[in-house]
Amino acid sequence: MVNGKKSLAISAYPEESNGNNAWERSTEYTKAAIEHYSNKWFDYPYPVAVNVASNVGGMEYPALSFCGNKARAGSLWGVTNHEFGHNWFPMIVSSNEREFGWMDEGFNSFINEIATESFNNGEYFKQVGDPNSQAVRFTDPRLEAIMNTPQSMDERNIGILLYYKPAYGLKLLRNEIIGAERFDYAFKKYISDWAYKHPTPEDFPFNGKWDRGKLKLVLARLVSKQLAS
Repeated sequence: MVNGKKSLAISAYPEESNGNNAWERSTEYTKAAIEHYSNKWFDYPYPVAVNVASNVGGMEYPALSFCGNKARAGSLWGVTNHEFGHNWFPMIVSSNEREFGWMDEGFNSFINEIATESFNNGEYFKQVGDPNSQAVRFTDPRLEAIMNTPQSMDERNIGILLYYKPAYGLKLLRNEIIGAERFDYAFKKYISDWAYKHPTPEDFPFNGKWDRGKLKLVLARLVSKQLAS
């Protein structure tokens, strides 16, 4: 990893989870995710990264993830990538997920897609929907605003509001408005500036060499459910 730092990737799973492109690749996935996020965004701070086959779909803790013991192939990569991504959001950049859940799940989902595109020449990477269909989905009038606290959201809307919509908004900023090089520079700086601190939405993303006027407009639309207007 960065600066020659080392960490040990470990997997623990039963014999039943082994084989057929399943948990025998868990350590490979864990290692790839940790190395990607460390090299691209910020150093992984722990001496180990442990992935455990479990009866839960996925749950994260510092340096430890529980992933479904029946997951395999792309689904195992996806959950491993996502749960270890949480070491960056909200564990390194420690936003309050009870108040601003989108700064946890949304930011993590955003970096997950970049990692998936990078992993093994895009082995599991797929484009998710066209912009028009996404606009319809994200501006559904039945959705609350993403600035609502998670407990005040309809549970069936949480996937869109906390994960997919903020991740897609960041993707638009990176790929369509700011450009990947400038975005990645500023996003990396944001992570570095707020590592082991507690940012709020007001602290993101007003740093780096971004067009602040255009950025404010895009963020305002995202928050007010007018992403496609």
